[in-house]
Amino acid sequence: MPSKAANKKDLEKLRDLLPKDVKPRDTVWDCHGTWVMYHRFVELIAAHNEVEIVDLTICDVRDKSAVVKCEAKYKDRRIVTFGEAAPGNNKNAYPVAMAEKRAVDRAVLKAVLIHGTFYSSVDDLEMAMGDGDKVAPAAVPEKPAPAPEKKPATPESNAPQTDNVVVQLMIDANISQEMQQLPAVRQGAIQATSANSVDRLRSELQMFRKNVVANKNEAAAVEEIFKCRAKILQEEKNG
Repeated sequence: MPSKAANKKDLEKLRDLLPKDVKPRDTVWDCHGTWVMYHRFVELIAAHNEVEIVDLTICDVRDKSAVVKCEAKYKDRRIVTFGEAAPGNNKNAYPVAMAEKRAVDRAVLKAVLIHGTFYSSVDDLEMAMGDGDKVAPAAVPEKPAPAPEKKPATPESNAPQTDNVVVQLMIDANISQEMQQLPAVRQGAIQATSANSVDRLRSELQMFRKNVVANKNEAAAVEEIFKCRAKILQEEKNG
């Protein structure tokens, strides 16, 4: 029996959501009859259509699992959705970072009304598509479609700033841009930002040490981030 193929007519929904120089077919791949979009193109759709991520909240982190809530705004719509990462659907060592990606990508696709027809490549596809379609979590073809030609960044073309507070905390802690890009450091900053008291901050640091495998440089950077956050919290407490 031939395998099910995704409906090519669905690609028409992408034409107005993407820049004119990006072909809709280059942004997706066919997974058992469902279109799966490469993560970078979900970000491009968000930037091109001014989808705003207004809130990211870590709801739970435990036993190498994480749940992140994302709220997005697009025109007159507000979307609230969640991203989950756990050992059963996530193979990397950074569950918070993966849960955040999943939450943001789902929010963007829901905001522009194509979620359900298109899924993100970082998503847990088996969960998203239903138990009837058994696929590997976040499966991506070995040869992804070529990326569009890079152009100089402009305010209109930059990816949305989904984590301004997180980035600012890393800047305040004097973390280099190179270190800011490391997943372990970024996850540490997310966990530090989520703490609203010094006691909670200590708990988040212990959780980071337990769940994230980091080298000495990464661990040192995260320590500085937590110290900076602790100082900010103490200053806020003292008024």
